[in-house]
Parts: sequence; structure tokens; C-alpha cells
Amino acid sequence: MKTLLKILFVLIALLMYNSSAVAEDEADLIPEDSTNNSEVVETEEIEEAEETTQKKFTVPSLKEIGMILKNKQSGLKNKDYLDCLKLLKLGDQNEIKDFYSRFRAIDKSVNTAGTSSSADRYIKESKTATFKKKHGKIKTEKGEHFVVVYPEFISVGKKKSSQRKQTDETVGINNILSKADDAFGSAAKLVLIDNFINWAGKVQGKIFIVTDENLWRMIRTGTAKARPDQMVVTKNKNREFFLYINPETFDSAPEAVAFAVSQLVFKEYSRAVSRKSESKFPLFFLTGNAFNISGLDSVILEDGPKQLDKWSGKEITTKSIRELRKRSGELNQLPLSKKDLLELGKIVMASSYPKHGEDVYYYAMQSSALLKYLEENGQLPFLVMARKLAKGESFNKAFDNGYVNLRDKFSGKDKKDRGKKRDKKDRKSKKDRKEEKEKEKDAKDTLSGYKELDSQAEEVIFFPLTKEYLKGEMMDKKKESKSTKRRRR
Repeated sequence: MKTLLKILFVLIALLMYNSSAVAEDEADLIPEDSTNNSEVVETEEIEEAEETTQKKFTVPSLKEIGMILKNKQSGLKNKDYLDCLKLLKLGDQNEIKDFYSRFRAIDKSVNTAGTSSSADRYIKESKTATFKKKHGKIKTEKGEHFVVVYPEFISVGKKKSSQRKQTDETVGINNILSKADDAFGSAAKLVLIDNFINWAGKVQGKIFIVTDENLWRMIRTGTAKARPDQMVVTKNKNREFFLYINPETFDSAPEAVAFAVSQLVFKEYSRAVSRKSESKFPLFFLTGNAFNISGLDSVILEDGPKQLDKWSGKEITTKSIRELRKRSGELNQLPLSKKDLLELGKIVMASSYPKHGEDVYYYAMQSSALLKYLEENGQLPFLVMARKLAKGESFNKAFDNGYVNLRDKFSGKDKKDRGKKRDKKDRKSKKDRKEEKEKEKDAKDTLSGYKELDSQAEEVIFFPLTKEYLKGEMMDKKKESKSTKRRRR
């Protein structure tokens, strides 16, 4: 057992805490109170982003949507796909046109809303002489779905020896733009709206890069709440994202933006389905799917990435997580503890994030694992469940009446069949029923209903996220290795 523990800690912890080694320079970026006296950039008016050419975006046909369904989950009968389309309210061309028009109405509302007060504040501040002296002019970079707005210069290095460098090269503007575009596409495809949602032309999303702490405080009013993307402020009705970049968050920026973008895509889908002005999706759905799509490995607070408070008795810092990210292989996230796992009910019923970073990490990790499990085990049932959630149904009802019903229908099961099986069981002897019950207990179908999912989620879905599970895996590998050696002798 000692050997196993050593292996585990070597894999995850020991290399992270070489405190005796020479510490590398963590402060690649610093706040803009730089003492550097480099040449002041000439004051210029803010460059306005040119509109991207509006792509031809038309109402998809029933056949097109049907083919997308087949690509998502093949091997079903044509009737099954038609039944699924009916459940998604896309069963004929009129329903498709109606759904398409709802997204165009959202586009129109975004265009009418114009810029938010935060964007106005950003632009106003960027025109001041003080801002231009520190950051130069405001520049823009355009992509298919987004425009990134950012200051020309950013301070790099430690405060007393800082230098001004080009923001686009230092921060990686193109990487941020690329991750945002990828997240948009992935989120839209996940819920089958890539032929309906359109963030191009006049209704592009806008990403504002904020490197000045004082400006950030103006935009992010009030006290920052713990959430997976605390370094991002999203203005939903304007399709605006404000990204705060400081020495502790700059290398998490692309994933944090991708997380926020994914969430807004899902929110607009919910608005289109429910015809309401606000999203009806539960928090776990927005969080888990966005966590999976964005590739976030941590909760990103204003003071840096957060996973666990401590590991092996030592505090986890921003530097610790950066060291962890450099590792090769899949283990770039600290595992959870089985005793601290959140119950399924608390996850799916939550309407706000926990108050502390570590608790948010648990919530995000477990939400992402739950949704990945459901999507991998039935992509079309997942779509139907998602639509019900988008309309405002509770998870237990959306799961039983959407996911489970469609899954059972595809497999040939229905309520009558389950009733017949119970009748046959009644004819069996007490001993036979007892033995059968024991077997069912060992091989219970997690996806046969919300009660089963609730009772087995910890063991089937969440336990693989824990350190206890990793220890078991290592023990199995060790036994397998010993067995292989014996056979070779």
C-alpha cells in the first residue's frame, strides 16, 4: 500500500511542490501601474470593427435535420428518427421555419439592444489620455462569430522592471478568438441548433479584453461571486463578454471565454424553445456542458485557477496548477475525495454556485461527468431531455419522460412490457424472486429511471473522479503486471 501511495503522489503531487528549487518567474504579466517610461503611443480614435460579410443563412430542410440526427446516432429505424424530430418540435417544415424565426427574433433583439453600459464605459475610458498613455489605442480582431476588442499594449514582467509589449502577441488574441469560435460551434451542435443560431454579420459576439484593474471594477460591479468563469462578465442580451486578464489569469483566458460563450449559446437555445426572455436551463446543464466544451481544467477566479484547497497536506496555488498543466497524459486535474462528493439531487436542483472555489470545482466536475455520461449513452434521448430542460421542466421529469422513454422505445421496451415482466415474476417462487432481486441489485440499469440514476450516480458516474478510484485502478494494474510476469516465466 505504501508503494501505491508513493506512485500516486509522484504522479500528482511531488513534482508540483519543489519548493527548494529555484522558483520560476510567475509574474509574466503585471497590473498596469507600471513604472516603465517607454514612449507614449500617439493618441488615435478607437478603431471600429468592420462587419464581417453576412453568410447566406437559410431555413434548413426536414431532410437536412434528419441527416444530422442519423449522424448523431446511427442504426435506428427511419420511424425512430421521425419520432425524435416530432419530440423536438421539428417534425415538419412549418415547425422548422417557426423555430428558425425564433432565433432571428433573438438576433433582432441583440441588434436593437446595441452596446451595453459596460461597453460604453470601456470605450469612454479607452479614450482618456491616462488610458492611452498606459495601453495605447484600442484594436480589434475579427473572426467568424466574434470581434475581439483589446488594448494595444500590456505590461509584462515584474513591477519595477516591467516592459510594454504588444497585447495580441503576449495574450494570444487569435487563440482566444479561435477558442470562442470552436465553443460556439460545439455548443450549437450539441443541442442541434447549428443550422438555426447565427452569430455573424451585424450580430456577432464581442469580446472585450480588460487589463486595467480599475476598469474591471467598473465593469464587474459589486463583490465577485465564486463561479467557474469569474474572470468573465457576460452581457447576455448584448452578446458581450468582458475578459479580465492579470498575471494569474492570462493563461486561462481562452478556456474561460469558451466556457462563457458555450453557456450563452445554450441560454439563447432555451429562449428560443421557451419563448421567454430568460433561459430556463438548470445551472448544472449550463455548467457541465460548458465545462466539457471549453476544456477548462479548473475554476478560474480573479486571483487565478482553483481546484482543491490542499493536496497531500500542501496548499494548491496558481503555480501548482500551472505545473500540473505541463504534465503529459490525462491526469491534469486533481481528483476529488469520495467523502466530499455532492449528491445528485443537490447538483441538479442548485440555482446558484457554492460560495467557495473548491466547492465550485466539485460542482463543475460532477456536472460535467453527469452530462457526458448521459450524452454518450444516448445522443438522441439527450437531445429530447435537453429540449424539455430548456422549456423549464425539472430534471427528474425531463429525464424520465424524455431521456428514458425515448431510450426504452429505441430498445423495444415500453410500460406494457415492464408490466408483463412483473406478472411473470409474481408466478415465480419466493426463493427465485429473491435470487433474481439480488442479481438485479448487482446489475441495475442506471438509466432506467431517475430513482435508479439517483441511487447509483455516485458509484457509476462520480466515483471515477476520485482519488480512491485512482488507487483502485493502480492496484489493478499492479496485479495485472504481476500476473503477466508470472505467465512469462
